[in-house]
Amino acid sequence: MAQNVSNHRRPNGRGQSAQSGAAATDNQQQNMASSVRDAASQLADQASDYWSEGRDQMAECIRGREGTAVLMAAAAGLGIGLVVGASLGRSHRQQLSWRDRVTAEGFGRRLMERIESMIPDALADHFSK
Repeated sequence: MAQNVSNHRRPNGRGQSAQSGAAATDNQQQNMASSVRDAASQLADQASDYWSEGRDQMAECIRGREGTAVLMAAAAGLGIGLVVGASLGRSHRQQLSWRDRVTAEGFGRRLMERIESMIPDALADHFSK
């Protein structure tokens, strides 16, 4: 028997091999997206389980000592705040020069002039004295 082999393209301009290749690529992308979704779902489930387990352990540890737990949390927050505040405060401490003082006085003077221009004259006379 003789087989009819044709190299003719379909009317849409694509050959059959191009369509099957595109379909295979599309299937691969769908499979990859599905596996990524499954992995993300499993990771979210594990995180949820760890969170609820930790919450239960903390509740069991605190039960009967609520006041102590609140005081410990407040002390820890105060300690962390002092450490962060001290570290930030040191970085901004600089000796002010005469140039900084003149700049600040000029800024204050301009600010007062703008405020005085906005308020009535009676109040402006009071503030300027």
